[in-house]
Amino acid sequence: MLLEFNNFVGDYVGSVKEADFTFIPRIGPGRQQSAAYPSVVLESGWYESSTRLLADSRLWQEGSAGAVQVVLQVKFYEPDDQNKMRLVLFISRFAPGGGPTQHDHYASSFACSIFTVSLLTCQL
Repeated sequence: MLLEFNNFVGDYVGSVKEADFTFIPRIGPGRQQSAAYPSVVLESGWYESSTRLLADSRLWQEGSAGAVQVVLQVKFYEPDDQNKMRLVLFISRFAPGGGPTQHDHYASSFACSIFTVSLLTCQL
């Protein structure tokens, strides 16, 4: 079940986001309550541009006033004519104390076999 977040602050009031995976810390006495925001977010997709991914990471991190500390984004590319698929991993780390957010990216290519529309197997 994907959780929808619509409690963003500042320039991001009114924004709504769902992530593919979130890690939401337990807080309060006895850790009985969930935090208002996840501390780690994972998003993946095929079609968003690098610019859009950066904007999404800013929304998560700035719109949560820094509560979202790490955003992991995986961008997949369609297989080429040799059936090699490429992906790029973007990692955004929010700097404590209001310092600049660190953005890193890593690229990889790997061979894939597509068995059905919904099943994809790959070898790294």
